[in-house]
Amino acid sequence: MTNQNLLKEYIHSENLIGLDSVLKYQLKIDGAVASTWGITSLGPVGFFVGLIVGALFWF
Repeated sequence: MTNQNLLKEYIHSENLIGLDSVLKYQLKIDGAVASTWGITSLGPVGFFVGLIVGALFWF
C-alpha cells in the first residue's frame, strides 16, 4: 500500500485523531492537497486556511 492510499483511507474513516474530528473540512482539503502534491505542501495550506478562518472570526 502506498502512502497516498493510507492517507485517503484515514481521511474517509470514522476513527479520526485529535482535532481531525472537529476540523473535518480542513482535513479533507489538506488530505486532497497532500495526496496530490505531496505531504510538504500541508504547511503553507494550513497557514492560509488558519489565516482566513482567523480573519473571519476577527471581523
